Amino acid sequence: MSLAKHIILVLILLVKIFPLENFIVVDKSGNGNFRSLSEAIQSLPMYVYERVTIKLKKGYYNERVRIDRNYITIEGQDRDSCIISFDIPRDRWENNRDWIGPGVINIYADDIILKNLTIENTQPRKDIHAFAIYGFGKRIIVDNCNILSNGGDTFALWDYKNGMYYIRNCYIRGAVDFFCPRGWCYVKNTNFYQVRKTATLWHCGFYDSTQKLVVKNCYFDGVSGFKLGRYHYDAKFYLINCKFSKNLADKPIYYVKNKNPERNNPIYSSKQVFYYNCKNEGKDYSWYRNNVDKIGAGNPEVIDARWVFDDRWNPEDTLNISVVGYNILNEREIVLYFSDIVTPLGNVKFKNTKGTVFQLKNMRLNDINKLSFMVNNKIEESQLMGNMKIIEGKIIATEAYLKERKLPDKFKIIR
Repeated sequence: MSLAKHIILVLILLVKIFPLENFIVVDKSGNGNFRSLSEAIQSLPMYVYERVTIKLKKGYYNERVRIDRNYITIEGQDRDSCIISFDIPRDRWENNRDWIGPGVINIYADDIILKNLTIENTQPRKDIHAFAIYGFGKRIIVDNCNILSNGGDTFALWDYKNGMYYIRNCYIRGAVDFFCPRGWCYVKNTNFYQVRKTATLWHCGFYDSTQKLVVKNCYFDGVSGFKLGRYHYDAKFYLINCKFSKNLADKPIYYVKNKNPERNNPIYSSKQVFYYNCKNEGKDYSWYRNNVDKIGAGNPEVIDARWVFDDRWNPEDTLNISVVGYNILNEREIVLYFSDIVTPLGNVKFKNTKGTVFQLKNMRLNDINKLSFMVNNKIEESQLMGNMKIIEGKIIATEAYLKERKLPDKFKIIR
């Protein structure tokens, strides 16, 4: 075999392994596109307009990571075997700041999905702050992850204006205020473990009266005498169908005052802490008796993401994308408008009932809800009637959702 043919064969094999530019493999052993997660992220353009999935193979990745591009999914091969860890106390970073950030995973972007990972700050002390996940951004999903620290503020996403965070099926460990989101946050089916006799939950919701922390179907454990939660600003807590170990202290979620009155944050509303169907494995305490019905939350059993985020975002949405409009630019180009911001995967083509093929125009894409398609013949509206069929590639929603939402293989342009 000639050298030229050998090179072509290698390129074909690489395309088969990595068929989409929206798909990156990170493998510590070298059998991927990159050996580290940081290298993979920094390889992306400064502005990312489409969803990119980074597949993390099993391994121990000793690195601090800065996520500063939007629309990135980081998905581990196995939750307990894909470990991103670093020893980084907060005060060490404060004394020698760098651009990466003070946590192990540092998020400075929107629509990020973390899935099937262990993220651990390995510094050993319990009396300091040590972020595992730190940052800002809106529409962040953390699904099926271990989020670990021995210090405080393990999970600290702090976009107090627009932050919307969805956490599901996780195990989170830490010390004082180790789960401390700002803005809107929904946590489901998650286990918390407190390593000190300090507060577990913390919330800040002063910017918008609808901001809230909703914790549903979760379990709380820790050392004997651990506390459930506290707050320094206006905050709103909902605990629905939660279970507490017998080690929970008989101490309601409480407001923290500074000894110096001038350093206290202003509180503009009365205490807002609500419970429904919470139980203790030992002795139940009267302070978490049912009181959700007093604030108009509806049936607590059916509280969902749409309610938590006040219709700003529904990460649990499973509806297909649809075409909501079109514009024929010239004889051979048509723009389709979609119900969502979209990402095309592959060389997208679809055909109409007469067999006319529409091919995605080769052009730079933006994070908007429209795509241009080209045809070989003059476009007539009669060609846009009936079912269209995707014959190559696919079109997915770009924003963060638990499940992939796409344009169905058969769709209509004109209804």
